[in-house]
Amino acid sequence: MEVYENIVYLLNQKKLSKRDFAKLLIEREIRSKRTGDVVSEKIVYAYLNGSVSLRAEMIPLISDILGVTEQE
Repeated sequence: MEVYENIVYLLNQKKLSKRDFAKLLIEREIRSKRTGDVVSEKIVYAYLNGSVSLRAEMIPLISDILGVTEQE
């Protein structure tokens, strides 16, 4: 199972919508390495459907938002 698939699975388990997850992630002000801008909702959706790869440094923030360990 891919990382993004695990995240979507955990979102479903936590009954957290992708939109709410995107808002929580955006509030953390994660910046794009390419542009330096805070990631947008559109980019978060791209992470969640696997069309854009997640950066490794995002995993601790995502696990914190979801209330799970980084390994989960």
